[in-house]
Amino acid sequence: LTILASTAGAALESAGLYRQLAQAEEKYRSIFENAVEGVFQSSADRRFLTVNPSLARILGYDSPEEVVNAFTDVGRQLYVRPELATEVTLALEKVGVMQGLEFEGYRKDGEKIWLSLNIRLVRDHTGAAVYREGTIEDITERKRAEEEAQTSRQIIDGILNAIPVRIFWKDKNLVYQGCNAAFALDAGFADPKDVVGKDDYQMGWRDRAEQYRGDDQQVIDSGCSQLLIEEPLTTPEGNTITLLTSKVPLRSATGEISGILGTFMDITERKRAEESLRESEERYRDLVENSHEIICTHDLDGKILSVNRATLQLLGYEPSDFVNKKNIRDILAPEVRDQFDDYMKDILEKRATTNLVLVQTRSGERRVLEYYNSLRTEGVEKPIVRAIARDITERRRAEKALRESEESYRDLVENAHDIIFSHDLEGNYTSVNRAAEQITGYTREECLRLNITDTIAPEHVSKTREMMAKKLAGEKVTAYEVDLLAKDGKRISVEVNTKLILQDGVPVGVQGIARDVTERKHLEDQLRQSQKLEGIGQLAGGIAHDFNNLLTAINGYSSLALQRIEGNPSVRTYLEEIKKAGDRAANLTRQLLAFGRKQILQPLPLSLNDIVTDMSKMLRRLIGEDIQLSAKLATDLKRVKADPGQIEQVLVNLIVNARDAMPQGGKLTIETANVELDREYASAHVGVLPGAYVVLAVSDTGTGMDERVRQQIFEPFFTTKEKGKGTGLGLSTVYGIVKQSGGNIWVYSEPNHGTTFKVYLPALASTAKSSEVEAVESPIPRGSETVLLVEDEEVVRGLARQILEGAGYQVLVAQQGEEAIRLCIEHAQEIHLLLTDVVMPGAGGKEVADRLGSLRPGIKVLFMSGYTDEAIVHHGVLDPNVKFIQKPFSPAALAKKVREVLDSNGKGLVV
Repeated sequence: LTILASTAGAALESAGLYRQLAQAEEKYRSIFENAVEGVFQSSADRRFLTVNPSLARILGYDSPEEVVNAFTDVGRQLYVRPELATEVTLALEKVGVMQGLEFEGYRKDGEKIWLSLNIRLVRDHTGAAVYREGTIEDITERKRAEEEAQTSRQIIDGILNAIPVRIFWKDKNLVYQGCNAAFALDAGFADPKDVVGKDDYQMGWRDRAEQYRGDDQQVIDSGCSQLLIEEPLTTPEGNTITLLTSKVPLRSATGEISGILGTFMDITERKRAEESLRESEERYRDLVENSHEIICTHDLDGKILSVNRATLQLLGYEPSDFVNKKNIRDILAPEVRDQFDDYMKDILEKRATTNLVLVQTRSGERRVLEYYNSLRTEGVEKPIVRAIARDITERRRAEKALRESEESYRDLVENAHDIIFSHDLEGNYTSVNRAAEQITGYTREECLRLNITDTIAPEHVSKTREMMAKKLAGEKVTAYEVDLLAKDGKRISVEVNTKLILQDGVPVGVQGIARDVTERKHLEDQLRQSQKLEGIGQLAGGIAHDFNNLLTAINGYSSLALQRIEGNPSVRTYLEEIKKAGDRAANLTRQLLAFGRKQILQPLPLSLNDIVTDMSKMLRRLIGEDIQLSAKLATDLKRVKADPGQIEQVLVNLIVNARDAMPQGGKLTIETANVELDREYASAHVGVLPGAYVVLAVSDTGTGMDERVRQQIFEPFFTTKEKGKGTGLGLSTVYGIVKQSGGNIWVYSEPNHGTTFKVYLPALASTAKSSEVEAVESPIPRGSETVLLVEDEEVVRGLARQILEGAGYQVLVAQQGEEAIRLCIEHAQEIHLLLTDVVMPGAGGKEVADRLGSLRPGIKVLFMSGYTDEAIVHHGVLDPNVKFIQKPFSPAALAKKVREVLDSNGKGLVV
């Protein structure tokens, strides 16, 4: 045995098991000492062997040792009923465990208290009882509360059963938990207790049970009261009565809905009288409202008192604009209004008249009516005239209607913004409208020489032929989308609707409408991205809110433990680390709450210029010496209403993001400006409302981003930084703050060309200068010069072209720099202005301008970009004195800028 013990000890020491055993014992001892419940071990003969401090406190002793020394027989000394000790012993010998035993016990001073016991019997390997262990909880307060609640319930039951109003209450599962005597009696039960535990199906409501449960569930789901709900009820005698029911949600002490409370009264007789009156009125109303005849009433002065639907439809008025507001004279044609007095004289003399009258609708249309009027004097306070009329206006002759219809159809087709076309069964075009020429770039003559395979993207030709085959087979075909190929190779997404052209009942071709949905698809992409961020924001905010509750407990208990722990430095170290981790997690949740827009803001009227100026020193220290910081602040900047601290956080996060994008140094520019976003701009940007805004732009000359990164840049935890260098919450926090402040944020960036973030915040109303008012109200300037537009983004290109052509300019369009140079060479006439994007694949805007300057000396140049002008200059792309317009621009802004450059002195950009 000595050798075995020595060997075992060596093995334990070598494996570190001895240390683990000591740690486990220390952990158990900590749990035992700090447990809220009383914990004990007792011998088989019912003597306490060991107890924890909580049990000593519960029993009124100063220490656990005093309890162990004081008790020689737990059952005899603790239980008010000593025989309960024998019952516990028998139960343990039989099943080995007893849980939740509630009994009265004695404290040290003899006071009786209620206790809850959980105990089990521990046996050795032979099955012999060794000792008992368990927990004891003081439930005295709970027992007292239950007794008080029982007393209160008896009082409430007495009151409820004494009043005649029917009262009931249910739990969240719509099961009756109680009612008063009046309710039980109406339901056919002698005792209210017989109702408890039943649902509406078991109450015998038959086909009404589902409706009752639906009303009850609506109260629970909405958390709102439903007052004065009329419900039928079948009495035990088989009679149906009508009840006026009121239902309100019941709430627990924590505010959660726990059920519903309802009361009702019998209104059967009143309902019968109302129903009879309603049926009579309904029959008359149906007769009048559904009549095809014109029916109205008016007084002797001509004031219209009532009209039916046919009258309103004929005359084009809404009831609110007509009844009690119009006179018969108002609907008569002007040339016959002086005949009203004769009309009334005939009615008063003859009591009833039949004649023709010329009326004028709200839109000015003339109608001839044949009417019958009668005077009613009985049963009314004042005499009234009832009129029944029929529209007998002659229709235009069929030939004229057909001719006007054909002319209208031709105008509709030619002036439509959608492509309207037809082709034969082989796919050869037979007709196109003007919109087809404008959208595709082909002339009408060119189109009529083409087949659908020439104008539809190759991957969509089979779909088009499949849809035509289904049409020929008689199947119903809905609208479908395909891509058209324009003459310049550009793709245009269109939504197509077609129908067969029949000749003598035989299909000979197809007629269709193709709507350009390129912009719509772009907006749909914006909407999907916005909805994605909204969904992530709701999820992140919800998680952060709930997680903050958990962190409150973690950090709070950690702090309490650190305050109370003594003499155990290793455990203190562990608690300090837990506290640090909790604080870091709390900071992350605050950022998630910012993204989820669940922060508490304190908005104030403020100037973004003041924010930038006040933070300038701190920002310079933040970015380091290798980054050049400059500010371009508008002198007349309007104020915004926002939380100053949150706006400072937005600025800091954007500056830090820009700094990290320039590891080798660079230039960082902060700009502010007043902008006016019109309806056209708002329609192209999801979530933007037209109006006055203040823009804060932060631009850098850093690494930039590609399209994939731009799509994810505002998502929480998305980061391009290496592991450990960023949480991915900076820009998502910016996004949340801006959105919660009622603004919008957009990013413009391309790889190796830096980044510009633009924050738009609604401007506070202020009095504009006279010059500003005139500028807003002045018309968009027009021109007739030729403009060469170069833009690689299809949506921007299409928008700019429409703006310029709408202003009267001749527009040459190029998708990229090389194409622009080719157009410049091929175009024989003068080109007055080059409007080009700065950053494009291949040849950029600066290179295109340089090359066109040598081909056409004197051509004026206007650059455009989503970056700010300061950022573009810092990139070294443009010179500081060039003409520049910043995206996004409004139609008016572009037209004015083009006119300004064309009218300026000099020859534009010198190259």
